[in-house]
Amino acid sequence: GGTADHADGERLPGAVDGVFGHDVTIPTFRYGDDVTDNRERVVASACQLFWQHGYSTTSPRQIMRASEVGQGSFYHHFPTKADLGRAAIERNAREVVALAESALGGDAPGLQRLHDYLLVQRDALGGCRAGGFAYDAGVMQDPSLRGLLAGAFERIQELVSAAVRDAQRGGSLDPDLDPADL
Repeated sequence: GGTADHADGERLPGAVDGVFGHDVTIPTFRYGDDVTDNRERVVASACQLFWQHGYSTTSPRQIMRASEVGQGSFYHHFPTKADLGRAAIERNAREVVALAESALGGDAPGLQRLHDYLLVQRDALGGCRAGGFAYDAGVMQDPSLRGLLAGAFERIQELVSAAVRDAQRGGSLDPDLDPADL
């Protein structure tokens, strides 16, 4: 046998000397930043691919390839596609709601807030990062995925309605308009 030393001369954890007539190093898994990074890479890739190609038509294999994460790590974090779908929808919905809150919240007059929201820079050809999920049968058939979307849309509707009511009180919009109809 020999010694199972690191290239720097440091003995590696899990090293075994000469078991098979040569040095063998048993890899040891350590939780650390790589676990978080792998999960993050999978979610980020899924968000992008689901947005571009749809939830139902994007395979786990495509996401693994795009994220450069192996199958074991992928399924460690997301045992089912629906688990990954929830993480991706939560992220996309959170981003869309945050955008709406930044434009529609605050103390500016209601009409100005509506104006600001409508002029927020978006990918016009790509569509809404959360709204696209509403057209996907796989998302609509899963109550937990559909519920995440509904929550985001309800929050945006609350923000728009509040701005409309504020604009109505300020005389900028017709008081007979029903905010729920907009």
